[in-house]
Amino acid sequence: MSFRSGSVVRSSSTPIAVALAGLLLGVLLEGAVLFGPPFATKVALALAVAPLAFVVLMRLPAGVVLALAIIGAPIVNYLLVPGNAGGIPPESVALVAFCEFTLLMRGRSRSAEGSLRPVEWAYLAAMTFALILGLLRGGVLQVIASEIVETANLVILVFILRRLKFDRSDLVMFAIAAHLLLLPLILPYLATSFGGRRIDYFYSQLGTLIPISAWIIFNGLLRRRQMPFVVSTLVLVIAAFSTGQRGLLMVAVAGSAVAVGLHLLRASSGRAVGMVIAGGVILTVFLEAMPILKQIAPGPTERLSEGFGALTYQTRVAEAQDALAVWRQSPSGVGLGAAIDVRSDVEFDIMGPRLVYVTSTFIHNSYAWYLAKTGVQGLLALSFLIGQAGLAAFRNWVSSRRLVEAQAALIILVISVGGAIGGPALHGFYYTSWVAMAVVLATSKSESPEMSRVRAAVSASVV
Repeated sequence: MSFRSGSVVRSSSTPIAVALAGLLLGVLLEGAVLFGPPFATKVALALAVAPLAFVVLMRLPAGVVLALAIIGAPIVNYLLVPGNAGGIPPESVALVAFCEFTLLMRGRSRSAEGSLRPVEWAYLAAMTFALILGLLRGGVLQVIASEIVETANLVILVFILRRLKFDRSDLVMFAIAAHLLLLPLILPYLATSFGGRRIDYFYSQLGTLIPISAWIIFNGLLRRRQMPFVVSTLVLVIAAFSTGQRGLLMVAVAGSAVAVGLHLLRASSGRAVGMVIAGGVILTVFLEAMPILKQIAPGPTERLSEGFGALTYQTRVAEAQDALAVWRQSPSGVGLGAAIDVRSDVEFDIMGPRLVYVTSTFIHNSYAWYLAKTGVQGLLALSFLIGQAGLAAFRNWVSSRRLVEAQAALIILVISVGGAIGGPALHGFYYTSWVAMAVVLATSKSESPEMSRVRAAVSASVV
């Protein structure tokens, strides 16, 4: 059986086998409901649905399956545990694992394309050392397991996507599916709670999805139905603003600026001037509308105006400083699963707000997290992995070899490297999948000179 990335695939699984498996698991489900403990019902239900879901996912485009994992998991998280207060639920992890397993099965005949590079093996080695260190130092097993999964998954997904020959068409399909997944949740929010500050965890994906959507629009990758996608992107931008999540909007705006800049440097002079003028008009309209926005959405507007002086930002700075202090005491890291005393909470008393120490296993700043948990070797391994991908993407962009893929990789990498200062963009469970896509797009094998010239001609005709 053969599979092709980015297209509908065929499976040799017979309907009879699937029906029999479903019947058997249905009996197990009924037994679990009648005689088993409460959690057994969920497990049995998942097992009963898994065969049919597997067959369906095997037939969907790879980008859609990836969107179900990367965008769908935070949605499940929010629906089950709003605000992520109870940590990432097992259902979200299971969804990601199931989708990635399906993609792995689809690419199993392409082992030559799935080889890992030395920097990626070095990253896995550093995480393994941190895992052993955490076990020896008595870290919490549940936390150790989650941290090794969220870091190792970066390289696991790189391996899977390379076997699938993940390319621009897959990323476009991923973005379209992501829009369709998010809009049913975003539109009711905008209609009923515009400007109301709520912690909707799935909105965190907008920081990267908006710039990638801009990349799709600027490169003309949707020759059909482009206008609905443009309108959908504008809805995402409005949602990013209305939630009042300052960091999210800053990342989205900065990433979109990178997307525009990369495109302008390759665009014709007429197109470049037109885009600059259009951007100036949009910025002017936004600034003129600020008084109105302050009345419609006072919460988000006030949070954005606070900038880096906000108390929440100062809290994260203090948190990172405390994590770095732990690293100075243990340069090789304290291991995965370790708890660290950091200033990451705020109390209000008669003297005003003050930062208080709490014991936490989570650090928002990815660089401080890697140093404290995995030591200098862990941060170096991550830096080499990201750096090699960024250098490869830049070279491809300069030489017009896989130009469009190089743009997407650079956009995602810049967002991740910058977002990691104030958020978990390089180590969080819902973020490293983006990095994996960028690494694959940046380091995929070079095309033949003939194909490179064809791609360059197509890009020139678009702009």
